Amino acid sequence: MLDTGRQHSVPTWLAAPPVPPHIKFASCNVGIVVTSILNGACFAMVFRATAFAEVIVLTCRTAEANALTAMCHMIWAESYSARNNFSVFNDDTADRLRTVVRFLTSNFFGRLHELVIRGHIVNSTRRRHIRIVDVFFAIHLVRLLVTVAILYLFAYNQQVMATFDGIYQKLLTDIMQHGVREVNQRTGHETAGLPGVSFSVDVEKDGFPLLSLRKIPTKIFIAEQIWFISGARKPEVFLRNFTKIWDDFTNPGDVVTVAYGYRWRRHFGRDQLGMLVELLQKDPSSRQGVVVTWDPSSDGLGGASKANVPCPYTFTVNIMGGRLNMMNVVRSNDVILGLPHDVAGFCLLQLVLAQKLGVKPGIYTHTIANAHVYDIHYDAANEMIGRAADAPKVTLQLPDDTYGRAEAKDVSLVDDIDTPLQAQYKPGEAIKGLRIVL
Repeated sequence: MLDTGRQHSVPTWLAAPPVPPHIKFASCNVGIVVTSILNGACFAMVFRATAFAEVIVLTCRTAEANALTAMCHMIWAESYSARNNFSVFNDDTADRLRTVVRFLTSNFFGRLHELVIRGHIVNSTRRRHIRIVDVFFAIHLVRLLVTVAILYLFAYNQQVMATFDGIYQKLLTDIMQHGVREVNQRTGHETAGLPGVSFSVDVEKDGFPLLSLRKIPTKIFIAEQIWFISGARKPEVFLRNFTKIWDDFTNPGDVVTVAYGYRWRRHFGRDQLGMLVELLQKDPSSRQGVVVTWDPSSDGLGGASKANVPCPYTFTVNIMGGRLNMMNVVRSNDVILGLPHDVAGFCLLQLVLAQKLGVKPGIYTHTIANAHVYDIHYDAANEMIGRAADAPKVTLQLPDDTYGRAEAKDVSLVDDIDTPLQAQYKPGEAIKGLRIVL
């Protein structure tokens, strides 16, 4: 008998695993064996990315077939490297979970842990043999198909939801409910805002942070980021083929004096972006990968009046554990129009740098000194708060040599990035009438 005593609410047999159970394989109908193998494989694949449970319903006709199903399930789960591997064994002849045993038959299964998420833990093993219910094969087959469909939908809703949508929705809610409301002297508009906002997205695991609560134009941030990487400062060079969002900030010579890319690559007498790449190629452990957009000699502090001063004014890049991380610091962010654009654009830059350096993308962190919603966007904010954040995550795969093609201002690069993005992007309806407050 297994000890069902508890230590700190954990059964002692979980804290100290028992002797591996004895599993006796007997001759079975070939159809049942095949179905058992497919059953184990199917559930492992469905839940290969699930964070909390690996679920398998053992409803074959014989205990031997169920044991085979369990073993196949564990092999498949191991093959897919599930983050946490749990198994729940369901007895169809009772209203409770009857059998919970740990399959620690070798070091190969040593990382697998069996826990019951919900239900009553009952020790029903005898002489360390597995006792599993006998259910007719035909019933099992029908139930298997139905269960797989339900579990697939459940796993989809739990794991594939676009994480950034949830973060963004919570930020909007906090601003609208708790934000400080005051009139901005420069614009004459009231804003609801919060200081010191910061959030992070694990790009490799959670996907590309592209807002899906409303449709946003993707080619704009793609073209803009390519323009930045090229180091240009005239919109007529590449950018105006795709957007005119920087036209309001040009001087009579059609120059954007605060163009971010120009400041990264030329303005301070050094190519910051190029030096960043060289630094991390030579020393991936370096913590000095800082790129600055803000010019303290002329930006802000009540100095010369300008049509625009940088909002994202510095970013830091480092490599940890073979993954490239980026922290983007923003002095002021219009949460409705600016933030989704900036997050997608700078995360795209993170992916480009990761590809250039031959590493995976890691954590993207967005830190804002003043995160605000303008009064003319209050209705849009409330509309998005009420929408369902259930879009599938987006995984952005860049074409080869994106960094080099961006430096060369390759016009075709925009479509090469955008086309696979659009194939995955399933946004809500666009909110019309949104305009930028300058």
